[in-house]
This record gives sequence, structure tokens and C-alpha cells, in this order.
Amino acid sequence: MRNLSKTLFIAIIVLGLVSAWTSAYASDFRVLFGETETERESQLLESLKNSGQATALVRSLGASIALPRVLTIQFGAKRGAIYDPESATIHIPYSFAFELVGSEGEMLEEQALVAAIGVLTFTLYHEISHALFDLLDLGPLADEEEAADALAAVLAIEFGHAGSTLVAATTVLHTRQNTVDAAGTSGGTQRIMSSGRYRRLMCWLAGSEPEHLSEVAAHAGIPVQSLESCPSQYQELRTSLLTWLEPHLIR
Repeated sequence: MRNLSKTLFIAIIVLGLVSAWTSAYASDFRVLFGETETERESQLLESLKNSGQATALVRSLGASIALPRVLTIQFGAKRGAIYDPESATIHIPYSFAFELVGSEGEMLEEQALVAAIGVLTFTLYHEISHALFDLLDLGPLADEEEAADALAAVLAIEFGHAGSTLVAATTVLHTRQNTVDAAGTSGGTQRIMSSGRYRRLMCWLAGSEPEHLSEVAAHAGIPVQSLESCPSQYQELRTSLLTWLEPHLIR
């Protein structure tokens, strides 16, 4: 499954540069892009304009996973980030990542722009995981947020991300969510990433690249010895989740 795609999830928001709702279709996956409302939203989308990868991710998902109904990823929503099982729609406000990176100016500095894209990337993996659990009928989960973290990590790595490259974005999610106004565009809908969730996620990301254990430990403030069992934990997690996903893969 690792060679299914090298495409980044962030590519799917490029078409948001259009001035009206537009869509990109691929098999059982659909992406809708709404109007941008601020200069910094347009700036984020403009930074991706020349990627040439606008629909590559959706094509990869559509070519890889069969769903019982169409899953819609809707950017520009007023609430989110959240998956709505009734409509099978993922809602992602353009401003969601900006709130988490703490950018308040009209235009984004380069560092904030990179952080915003990283946050958005992992958030998409996370919400897509919620959708897959629902649409592919995984069954009741003791902690769906943590399960979505786990599948998001595996999917991200299988679709071409190095685990170490996701560390910064997940750290931003953990450290800044408590500062986001519950009445903002996130609507208070996304559960705060607890310290326990954060440490387990760091373990999986570090475990996917054992050579980066010390680097991830330093970044996350976790003792290296606490991560020594992470490679075996990640491999067990990967095997379990890909075995579950196997019947739904398109051959």
C-alpha cells in the first residue's frame, strides 16, 4: 500500500482559489471548495497554486478505497473540523489552521504558513479516518479520537509522509488547541488532544522511523527510553489497521 501514492493531502485545497463553489470528483470521494473570505485564506491557497496536485490525492483515494457512499470533503464551511455521518461530509473551515498556529495578522508569515499547512494536512487524515470508521462499519470504538489518530498516522505514512515530518503539526495541535476560542470557526466541535493522546501519537510517528527516535523525543519533550518500544508498537498498529482496511481496497 505504501506505493499507492506519494501525494500530499494538502493538495486537495488548491482549487479553493476559484470564486464560487467548485468540486473535484474521483470515484467515491468528492471535494468541494468554497470562496475565500480573507487575504490570508487566499494567501494559503495561492501558496499551493503551482503544486499541480489539486486532484491527485482524491484520485488516489478513489483508486485505492471503495466506499458504500460518496464521502464529501467540504472546505470553507463555517464550522469544523468535523465529520458529519448523516451527510457523510467532512467540514473544514479555511480559518481552522490559522487559529491553531496563532496567526492574527492579515497576511501570514512564511513560518506560520508552513505550520498552517501542516496542521491542515494531519487534520484531514484524522477526519478522513473518522469517515472511514463510519462508512466501512468498523463498529463501536472505546476511544474513537485516539483510533482516528492511529489510522491517520498509518494512512499518512502509507501515502508517502515520513513520520518525523508530521511531528511539528501534531505538536501544534496539542499545544494550541486549548487557546482556540470554542465559539470560533472550529465551533468547539473537535476534541482537545490530551497529553496521553499526544504521547501515543508521537510514539507511533517515531516508531515508523526508528532512526528518528531521539529527534522526536527531543521535539516532544518525551524521554528517549519512553519511545524505545515504539517501533514494535507501530508495526503492530500498522498490521492491524491495514488488515482491517484490506477488504475495502480496490484491486
